[in-house]
Amino acid sequence: MSILAREQAGGVVPPIQAWLVIALGLASLLTFYVLLRCARRFDIPNWKLALRQAQFAIVFDLALYAVLDTLRGAMLIGLPVVIVFCAFALRPRQTVVLSACAIAGLAATMTAMVLSNPAHYPLYTESVYFALTTFGMVSVTAITGELHRVRGQLVNAVDTIGTLATTDELTLLANRRHMNHLLALEESRRAAAPQHVCVALIDIDFFKAINDKYGHAAGDAVLKSFADVAGATLRAGDTLARWGGEEFLLLMPDTRLDEAVAVIERMAARIGALPLAAVDPALRITFSAGVAASLPLERFDQAIHRADEAMYRAKANGRNCVLAA
Repeated sequence: MSILAREQAGGVVPPIQAWLVIALGLASLLTFYVLLRCARRFDIPNWKLALRQAQFAIVFDLALYAVLDTLRGAMLIGLPVVIVFCAFALRPRQTVVLSACAIAGLAATMTAMVLSNPAHYPLYTESVYFALTTFGMVSVTAITGELHRVRGQLVNAVDTIGTLATTDELTLLANRRHMNHLLALEESRRAAAPQHVCVALIDIDFFKAINDKYGHAAGDAVLKSFADVAGATLRAGDTLARWGGEEFLLLMPDTRLDEAVAVIERMAARIGALPLAAVDPALRITFSAGVAASLPLERFDQAIHRADEAMYRAKANGRNCVLAA
């Protein structure tokens, strides 16, 4: 717009054309600024807003090309830039359609200029501008398609890394790192609004004997079977994590101690009825568990320590039982 105003001041561009295009640019800047700031309030998807910006940018670029004189060729660099702008917001098919529309619009603009004033707008010059711009547009469009593919791979890779960082590879339960993160979040939530929270430590009984008798592959199968059945018994909001070896930590927000004990006893009944035909049809899994209700102003590591002590008492009492701290 500054270039256009300077050209108009020098008498190169007629005032009416110059100020109409400048007014169009200023109005668009204001409109898109408001839309960008209020996109969430208006529930405008990011891709749709980017598409509208690109469509306007193409029209504005063609308007500049039409009204400028010797500098008009420099304006054409804006068209490939518009396509690059859309590379991360639009799908490849949308980008192709947008590029095709821009090329068609450029052809129509140049044709009108050549027909209206062939002496001032030579066919050869306009044809060279069109060919070079089209080549640039097609090339950039092809590159944006490849960028979209690579971006999809990156998104998948980030999702995979996130899963690996938070999930135990064998049992597919939350891992210790992720559970510590959840405990920290729960501690912050509880500080803002006090509530009942319980934690439980669960240890599979005689797991070493299973490994020694049937082998580590059988031990892994036992852990997987335990995780599948135990995870299926959890309520919404509960999180079970592999805490280490054959030991698991259960976080139960908004839960009283008696409710937590009932949940784990229900889990124990289902685990005890679990057949392990792939290991030994006669083998049954049991576990010992300690449950603790987190006290006011108590850190979770203290509650976990009390649950751990209760779990060892359960083992000392003959295993296959649930004790409250």
